[in-house]
Amino acid sequence: MAWDLQAFMIPVYGTEIGLDAVAIGWLLSTFSICTFAVRVFMPILSQMFKEWSIIIFVMISAGLTYIVFPFTTSLTLLFLLCGWLGASLGASQPNVLSLLHQVTPDGRVGEAIGIRTMLMNASHAILPLLFGFGGSVIGAASAFWATGALMVGAGAKIGYSVRNMRDPAEKLVEDKAIEQEENIDFKKK
Repeated sequence: MAWDLQAFMIPVYGTEIGLDAVAIGWLLSTFSICTFAVRVFMPILSQMFKEWSIIIFVMISAGLTYIVFPFTTSLTLLFLLCGWLGASLGASQPNVLSLLHQVTPDGRVGEAIGIRTMLMNASHAILPLLFGFGGSVIGAASAFWATGALMVGAGAKIGYSVRNMRDPAEKLVEDKAIEQEENIDFKKK
């Protein structure tokens, strides 16, 4: 959803504030360059942070960027926001795929990737229509604010949920300890 918003609404917003096509093209290019550039650093970031930490940061960071975006008319600030947004969203995709492989049951990864691809393609078809309709009725800012609020809220919710989850390695050790206790109790009987 965040990718679709930037691809569709940045040109709409740029036109709304009087930017020419060249400036809008450079904004979109800045986003794309930063999306690619951050992936060079992903091996380092992945050693420093867990996937969930990166995804939570990305959601909140991108959400706040979208909330601020409609208040910005300076081309320099728009370049910085587009670069930051590109780096944030570029960092999310490898981590989503990594988590998808980790949590999907054996032999079902292809199905999970297929569902992810289907949802992405559906959003490419549906969201520009919704953003365009909302933007024409309420204004371009509404799409940025709604998506930003949704991303910040979802990032906070995921952060709270992840904080309360047990590490799979800890759960495995705990399950083995319980299994050993049950075996000892069974042998005593």
